[in-house]
Amino acid sequence: MFEYQYNRTLRLTLFLLLGCLVSCSGFSNRIPVANDLENGVIEEEILGAIRFWGDRVPENIVELTKTRMSQIEDSNNGTLPHISNYLAISGGAEDGAFGAGLLCGWTESGYRPEFEVVTGISTGALIAPFAFLGSEYDNDLEFLFTQTSTKNILITSFWRKINAVVGYSALTDTSPLSKKIDKVVTKTLFEKIAVEHLKGRRLYIGTTNLDAQRPVVWDIGALANSQHPFALKIFKDILLASASIPGAMPPVFFNVYDNNKLLQEMHVDGGVTSQVFFYPMSLDIKKLNSLISPNRRLYIIRNSKVGAEYKHTKNNTLSIVGRSIQTLIKSQGIGDLYKILFVAKRDNFEYKLAYIEDDFKHDSNELFDPIYMKALFDYGFEKSKTGYNWYNSP
Repeated sequence: MFEYQYNRTLRLTLFLLLGCLVSCSGFSNRIPVANDLENGVIEEEILGAIRFWGDRVPENIVELTKTRMSQIEDSNNGTLPHISNYLAISGGAEDGAFGAGLLCGWTESGYRPEFEVVTGISTGALIAPFAFLGSEYDNDLEFLFTQTSTKNILITSFWRKINAVVGYSALTDTSPLSKKIDKVVTKTLFEKIAVEHLKGRRLYIGTTNLDAQRPVVWDIGALANSQHPFALKIFKDILLASASIPGAMPPVFFNVYDNNKLLQEMHVDGGVTSQVFFYPMSLDIKKLNSLISPNRRLYIIRNSKVGAEYKHTKNNTLSIVGRSIQTLIKSQGIGDLYKILFVAKRDNFEYKLAYIEDDFKHDSNELFDPIYMKALFDYGFEKSKTGYNWYNSP
């Protein structure tokens, strides 16, 4: 949800962040993880099995791939699928309604495949579990992205904004979003993810470890199969963290134990480090070519417009900074799309991209405008219900 396209919230966020730099730069109420501690133990020794750095290839990637392909063979009577389909879903805040609508329309078309791997970041993280499990969850997707308003996501007040300057970690309280996640992310859904993981399918969610300035990729299926009593809560915390705009929304802390000493990692919106992700560019796919299908399709849903959008910028500091941040995020998103395009061409993936086009003309009147989101959901649905015209480059 790292799309600062909402002027009033952005202006206030920038003001208070500047205030924090001045008034509370030394404020802290946690013991952070040391810089060199990458393999601490989270919630009773499940950390190493459920996540990895998003900017580095896991050292055991060959073994992980062998395990996954063996699971796929076992679930398909000893054979591999002729075509492997992958899906990457980007951030975009309320613009996630586009991706939700596109997926539901894709179901309507009859052409929506089952995805071997699904990745999600920010608002895409909230879409990804439903996209992963398939069309039976389309109603949940539609509910999440058409029956939501700002008050269903966050709570703010004058005193909270003031307190943000003197020590609070954010302008708002995201307990409404947490309750909404509780409602749609059920134990049954989590158990189904666990089952699909054992079939060789993978669901990955991205967050940002703010202390480390690095992306973290969470293997949700591995978490679902960990048998840890708090695994479902950790999953919900991961989704909340991935969707938490820093400054505007509180970070999510994960307890890490080092020699029985309790430390805390600070995680925020995955969009801080990447608007959409697949796998690190440093991965040498040649090591895996003998294991995976040679016919590979990568679908990318970019929950945003890609082209430049003209808008008059007022001649004051906050407007200039705000518009610059919007432009920076748009440029980052385009860069991520081209990076994935380079990887796809290099590694023989068919590249298929969807994004909000210039023919969508509606404006949003609040941070999460239900009228805007319903219009965008319907737009995505109409674009895909008879077969989406996927693009082969940004």
